[in-house]
Amino acid sequence: MTVSFVFPCFRRQEAVNETVTRLAECPVPFEVIAIDNSPEPLIFPQHPWLRVLRNPVNTGAAARNLGLALAQAPVTVMLDDDSHPLPGAIEALLAFLDSAPADCAGVIGQIDNLSGPGEASLLPSVFHGAGVAFRTGLMRRHQLKYPESFLFYGEEYRLTLEIARAGLFLLPCPAFRVLHRRDPNQRSLDKIFFNLGRHNRAIWAGIVPAEYEEMCILDSLERYRLTAAKEGVADALERGLKEAVGDLPGPQMGLADFRRLMLLDRLAATPLTAPSLILCGSGKAPSLWCAELERRGPSVHLADLNPGIAGKDFRGRRVLTLEQVQASQAPCLLGLASPIEESRWLEAVAPQRIVRLA
Repeated sequence: MTVSFVFPCFRRQEAVNETVTRLAECPVPFEVIAIDNSPEPLIFPQHPWLRVLRNPVNTGAAARNLGLALAQAPVTVMLDDDSHPLPGAIEALLAFLDSAPADCAGVIGQIDNLSGPGEASLLPSVFHGAGVAFRTGLMRRHQLKYPESFLFYGEEYRLTLEIARAGLFLLPCPAFRVLHRRDPNQRSLDKIFFNLGRHNRAIWAGIVPAEYEEMCILDSLERYRLTAAKEGVADALERGLKEAVGDLPGPQMGLADFRRLMLLDRLAATPLTAPSLILCGSGKAPSLWCAELERRGPSVHLADLNPGIAGKDFRGRRVLTLEQVQASQAPCLLGLASPIEESRWLEAVAPQRIVRLA
């Protein structure tokens, strides 16, 4: 056994059928563990490599912990019920892990969609949804799991923080590509923002070093509030905040591990010569990055491509629009937002203005 595929599923019979069919084409020895969270059991074909676990209730992302606990392969690939690895992805993943450092807990892949841009976390060092593979033994040895009290949305950040607290990290591997066949008509923004509000504090509280905890909580909440207002689901976010899950147990992570995860070490090593610069892509913790940069001297302006954030006030800072960035001559710092957003900035800003994160 070389790879264990794990995915929770909920009601989407046709999507599950296609996922199982696609996984049957895996070019290396594998197993599939499906966790059925559906109120009425889904129908699965009989395969010696397929195990189906029935959950009496929908446990959301925590269902992945069941698969991780039972996985027999040294590498566990986490999928959604409507996703599958693209040709060559598994071979690339295994080759990458063969040479990865011993303290690399896993790999962040590239998520493609059927049409339009792909998906990625707002923070490049954090995995997103169905685009991650873990070293099974390392995750078990350090008792690393998805947060049991979460449903969906935000669980990737909390688990990545716990990986960093253990002194481990994830590395990007763009050749590990997963196709997410999501149907936008099946996505409820009301539910998404309810869960974002429900989980926001618990992502950061108790694990982030005390001097940064409030900044991280407030920055992510401000981004949610601005985006929710633009999408017309502000009430759902506020309901989630009122029903917030409790803080999760465990000690705070070390400062060095936090700085590595949040890219502060790379930010500190980036040469800066101009008196001002533009942080292109406000990302997950812009106040944190602005404070780090301004301690070194330059004034910092935020810019964002999200129409709910661009042109708005973000915790005391006016966020520049793309047009305002293009009209400016200030250097543009890239590397702190999602890879998808970064590619759009590279297309829109003159190359001589780009400053790359060290």
